[in-house]
Amino acid sequence: MLISRNPRGVKHTTCSSIHLTSPFDYIRREWGEPTHITLLYGPPRTGKTSLATLIGCLWRLKDGYSQISGFDERTGYYRKGEHADTVPRLAGEIGKWTLPTLIDEAEPLLEDRALLNILKGIVDSPTARKTMSQDNLESKEYHALSTPILTMNEPPKGLTSHQGLIRRLKLIEFTEEDQHDGVRAENFMKKWGVSERGRVRMDSRLWSLRHLGGWIIGAIIDDPNLLLEDRIRVTEELLRRAYLTVDLDYDDSILSDIRLYEPLTTEDVAMDEVDRVRLLIHERVNRESKVRIKKVNDGVYNDEYMDRPEDRFREVAGHELISWLKWMRIKDEGMYLITRDILRDIRDELGFQ
Repeated sequence: MLISRNPRGVKHTTCSSIHLTSPFDYIRREWGEPTHITLLYGPPRTGKTSLATLIGCLWRLKDGYSQISGFDERTGYYRKGEHADTVPRLAGEIGKWTLPTLIDEAEPLLEDRALLNILKGIVDSPTARKTMSQDNLESKEYHALSTPILTMNEPPKGLTSHQGLIRRLKLIEFTEEDQHDGVRAENFMKKWGVSERGRVRMDSRLWSLRHLGGWIIGAIIDDPNLLLEDRIRVTEELLRRAYLTVDLDYDDSILSDIRLYEPLTTEDVAMDEVDRVRLLIHERVNRESKVRIKKVNDGVYNDEYMDRPEDRFREVAGHELISWLKWMRIKDEGMYLITRDILRDIRDELGFQ
């Protein structure tokens, strides 16, 4: 069973629900309806790439489907971040087809302001990029046909400084609890024809999902107003209709009672970044306090010495062992002072801008 009620299965179901109709996102943008980019992040072996590739199995191009020039059935919808690390490359990738494009190892896209601006723009606009001729007399538009699915191993850094993007991202976090153990992962790959890197082999049974994709295309052509509704509700409605078509009861299926994963909000990410800065401060203080202990205690580390956090902070700040942390006494009251120098460490160690 590909779908389950465990946390990983819930995240997979949520991502699939978001992207079941994403090949029609270009129409949504033409009609002024907002769309979303999904970012899957977390450690390796949690199923991020397999999940994103699985979504592409709905739209495998076979006889009876529209053929797209330049589409390679062997690589399908898969691109590495390095293939979309410039403005022309990114605009080119999302302008090839309306099918969702998986961009794996997408860190470069979130570290370059020009690429971030494209990502922010394409969720609302059918245009990814505009260029002008050298004489400024003619302009050329590059259409944003595809909706990217991004994957990363590390948490996104500094996203709160790009509010326009984070409001448009569906952040789905995978943790160590989602990781496959060796035997189960091997059995899954063998059963479903998936490689270690999450790629679906040409002979995999997963490609049979194209029949559902073809049915969804027909259903939306018959009722295009579905694209004006919330995409999660549209997914449920389409699945209900699909079940009914084959005389099955959707309410008896595992899909009907799975509570979808709630993607992280702007506030969640902001709080996570605050926690990471707080952790950075504590780690630096603890590290410097150990150096101080060795100096004053003949090179022997004594766990009981400066055991309390407040003692460690006072010792480190009082001796100015960290350039940006100081202890000052003002009007008979002591206080800690954190200077702007901390911004350098936040940028270098956490990647925040």
